[in-house]
Amino acid sequence: MNSLFQINRELRDIRDSAISDNEFRIKKIMVSYGYSREDAEKILAYQDVEDVKTGFGVACGAFAAYKFGPIQKDLAKRHILFRKFWMRFPLQAAVFSAAYLTSMQIPNRMSKILGNRGVTQEMAMSTTDLVGRFRMFENESTGPSAE
Repeated sequence: MNSLFQINRELRDIRDSAISDNEFRIKKIMVSYGYSREDAEKILAYQDVEDVKTGFGVACGAFAAYKFGPIQKDLAKRHILFRKFWMRFPLQAAVFSAAYLTSMQIPNRMSKILGNRGVTQEMAMSTTDLVGRFRMFENESTGPSAE
């Protein structure tokens, strides 16, 4: 019998839908990838963080594309090129993409600037170890194996 079907049967007894959904997602990760419960919880927490980050980026991109509409109409009045129908969507997509990428970098860069640690390679490259608390397999020893 498929273990996901068995998990669904076990989760029927949980009446709270939020807890049931969370347990299902954890057990699905455990069964699909063979991780322990601790590691599956870390993966689920990391997925939640990434979902919020992506949602923030999409919201910022959509807002910027919406606010670019009047500017685009003004450009269409002044220049013939911007009156073309095919120019409307690439410009909106470019504004959306720029705002999305910028909003994805703002939290990393602002936390470093507010920390006042100076300019480092992490700050210049926008690479922060935000997933340190989601590290997997920390319980394993890093020393030489017994074999």
